[in-house]
Amino acid sequence: MAEKPENPKKFKWVQEVSQDGSIKYRPNYEVFKFKPPPSEIIEARVKSSLSSENATSSSFAVSASYATNATSASYAVSASYAVSASVEIKKEVSSSYADFASTASLSYIANTASYVISSSIDGITNYVRNDQTSSMSVATASYVLADNIDQPFSNLTVTNNITAGASISASSGLYGRDLFLGPTARFNHTTGGQFLFLNDINANSVNITSSNIQTTDIKTTSASGSFSGSFEGDGTNITGIISSSYATSSSFAPSLYKTNGTIGTSRTATITDSLTWSGGQEIRTTNSRIYREITQASELPTTLVANTTYIIKGEITISSNITCTVEGVEITGIDRNLDHIIWSGTGALLTVTDVNFGLNNVRFSSTQAGNSILVANNVAASGYNNGRLKVLTIFNCQFRGTYDVMDINGFDLVDINNTLFFYIRATNFGLRFRDVSKLEISSCEIIRWFDESTIPTPSGYSTVSMVELQNNNLASFGAVNINGCIIHPQQTQNGIDIGTSSTTGFGTISSNAFVTVGLTTGEIFLPIASGLADYSQTATYNYDVFANQGVLNSVSGVVITLNGNTTNTALSSGTPAVINTGGGATLQAGVRYNTTAAGRATYVGTKQVYVSLHSSLTYEKQGGGTDTYNFYYYKNGVLLPGSGTEVVGRSSGVQDEGVIALIYGTLMTQNDYIEIYVENVGSNDNMLIKDFQIVIRE
Repeated sequence: MAEKPENPKKFKWVQEVSQDGSIKYRPNYEVFKFKPPPSEIIEARVKSSLSSENATSSSFAVSASYATNATSASYAVSASYAVSASVEIKKEVSSSYADFASTASLSYIANTASYVISSSIDGITNYVRNDQTSSMSVATASYVLADNIDQPFSNLTVTNNITAGASISASSGLYGRDLFLGPTARFNHTTGGQFLFLNDINANSVNITSSNIQTTDIKTTSASGSFSGSFEGDGTNITGIISSSYATSSSFAPSLYKTNGTIGTSRTATITDSLTWSGGQEIRTTNSRIYREITQASELPTTLVANTTYIIKGEITISSNITCTVEGVEITGIDRNLDHIIWSGTGALLTVTDVNFGLNNVRFSSTQAGNSILVANNVAASGYNNGRLKVLTIFNCQFRGTYDVMDINGFDLVDINNTLFFYIRATNFGLRFRDVSKLEISSCEIIRWFDESTIPTPSGYSTVSMVELQNNNLASFGAVNINGCIIHPQQTQNGIDIGTSSTTGFGTISSNAFVTVGLTTGEIFLPIASGLADYSQTATYNYDVFANQGVLNSVSGVVITLNGNTTNTALSSGTPAVINTGGGATLQAGVRYNTTAAGRATYVGTKQVYVSLHSSLTYEKQGGGTDTYNFYYYKNGVLLPGSGTEVVGRSSGVQDEGVIALIYGTLMTQNDYIEIYVENVGSNDNMLIKDFQIVIRE
């Protein structure tokens, strides 16, 4: 045994206890990098595979004190073959055989004997004098207790996984491929300035306090701690992050959305600056309603979806027909000049059947001659209101550069407001309606129905009526209101065309500007009579047409004349009789009145009107003498009280020819009629009514 050196600071003394109980000391030169005398060096060569699986019995293991500088149990694969710490290990040990066993039989002895014979170990014959038996203390057959291993380790290198049931801590860098922690364990990395390099962290919780992290996969159900610096990689496999509070900078989120997903309820996102993106579409569902942004044709389905507002953004060309048979649908834009649907297909762009529907703030145009923008139907042959229970609305739109515009049948209400219809090239129909329960067109411009591209020399004029109310089919028009519009037909176009076989319960056409410049064979209003609007037809009886520029008011009235009559009116004393015109009464003009050759005027309008009655008659008393005559107005064969005017004949034998004026006023209801009666108060002398002019007016 070497003597203690004079300078004790250069090496460390290590105790060795022999089997006989004696204590020996030797210097640990390796600790202080001294090379010991040759007699102090024992070379134990064993294989590098340190596996405990070949250790057949712990009795083969020498005390763990024989393991010098073993940094982990993996360096002493089997405690059965751990050599005393006083021995400098040059090779790893294998429990299956000793590296320097001279024969296989010696290896057999090493694996089965209850102890290791010292002569079987190369190079320790002069050192180990007593065989080590299984009575020596061993922790287990698979590892050596950490208390018997010098710590801390400066480096720990593992070729496979590290599995831990408790915590793992590192004061320097921790490098690895996979790290698996048990259900109650946590992973902590706290040292600033050091890198954490991991390909995979799989743990229930991760606590990170570090400025440098490199990882491709973190899986955890919870995370806490703080981080500054930046991740390397795109974070593709990061999972378990439940809110944006775990990502403190945009470097943790390379894009707003990596995949489709759902944002939870009761979440709020606050944007303090602009939000800008390109491509894609905005779809929002709120209060059971979908708001879908449409930026290209493919985003507008051919069959529209219920409870959806389709928001047109910009100019879109559509070539496929679109139908709507579900409730709660509308197509809308933001600006009727910019949000533009160009229809390039055939037939109708939109077909709506038996549902409520709306168009708002959208421009429509078309490129195919003979196609149309809208066809809508909601009417039945029977049922309440003939099945007309839906509403069609068109607000603040622009139909510009289309061919045929719209064909509407039925609906409880069709409401068109503040909409432009210009540069229309229709050849079949413009704004065409039939059987609509309530129709309202207000504040619209219906002008310049020609090809816009031909300006400054317009051509390609439309050849249809601008607003057409067709003849009845399954029902009639309940009420019509057209007001505040500018209507300018040109050439052969008609402004408003009311079918003569249609009926309207209540109609109002008022405060419109009808422009006739450029009109040739067309009419601003149909039907007409003698070149004027005819309000005396069944189709127009119930319309109030007033305060329009360019169209005659629908004020009721009549003018009847009689000239050169030679037929006497036979009289009996005290009995009034209707004057006899000899069939010569002639209608000169009339609005909502019918007249007869006998001089009766019948009011055919549907609303009650107050009228004034004005008549001038030339008469000639028959029979001579002096008689008193009274002239009266009768309504429906009944004397109008206070309407009589008295005249007195000349002296006996002289014919009494005179002129009388009758003025009166009364209320007229549909089918009321007016006639003039005459009475001889004192005799039976007749009266000849030679001429008259009768005027009845509101």
